[in-house]
Amino acid sequence: MRAQRATLHRRVVVAARIDASEAMLNLEREGIDLAIRLNAQPPGPGDPRPLLRERLMLVAAPAIAARITEPRHMLDAPLLVFHDPGARFAWMSWTQWYQRLGLARSSKQACLYFSQYAHVLNAAVQQAGIAIGRTPMVLPMLKSGQLQVVLPEHAVDGLTYQIVAADTERPGVRQFRAWLEGELAGEVIG
Repeated sequence: MRAQRATLHRRVVVAARIDASEAMLNLEREGIDLAIRLNAQPPGPGDPRPLLRERLMLVAAPAIAARITEPRHMLDAPLLVFHDPGARFAWMSWTQWYQRLGLARSSKQACLYFSQYAHVLNAAVQQAGIAIGRTPMVLPMLKSGQLQVVLPEHAVDGLTYQIVAADTERPGVRQFRAWLEGELAGEVIG
């Protein structure tokens, strides 16, 4: 009879505090092990691998998306605008999208303004117009069929999500980071 060795996996309990503020906190001073930060710059050669890269695409409910087969068709649909009075999110600007698509904005085109991005996406689902979609936030609505990508050939890279760690040596921190990276590995749209 051979003795069999069983490998025991020790479970590590991790307490997670989710802070969605935009403040740039000092992790050590605040007692935070990991943070996810948005980075507008593409990663450089020495930078750690991003957790994920956001994709930006135009999205609309299927009935509206079906009517837009080329950029000029967008002029007939209302634009759903994430209102950004401080111009902090230039990549969410319809002006930039229209330049990229070779279109001129018309003052006659209807625009609906929202102060919360979630409201922009909800309005798109309700067939109110076209929105600028950001992965990973828009992915569940694309997967469920509530929204479709409009002019998919014009999708562009957006921000990167970067993990910043105060202490990567603690087993709980390493395990949580590995779990997080695994969960988000499939959250990309081509």
